[in-house]
Amino acid sequence: MYRKTRISVDTIQDLLIDLSFNCPYLGTKFIVFCKNEEHEMTHPFEFTTRKELKEFLLLNSSNCSECGAPLDVNNIRVNFYKKQEMLKAL
Repeated sequence: MYRKTRISVDTIQDLLIDLSFNCPYLGTKFIVFCKNEEHEMTHPFEFTTRKELKEFLLLNSSNCSECGAPLDVNNIRVNFYKKQEMLKAL
């Protein structure tokens, strides 16, 4: 379902981040891609916590563990999703 709003994107992002830490129904995933010059060889890495993401970046010196290309740490994507197991409990 698509709904329009007049709330700024920055405000929505702040709300989602706050909710993801305080609400048991909303989860987050952090996704980082490598900067491989061959677009077909770009590797995504997905993490469920910021701690996992940070540990991965430190362990690999911000380089891709698959091809050695640098990771795009300036463009880490955050995915917000409904936790299905919590919704089923209701």
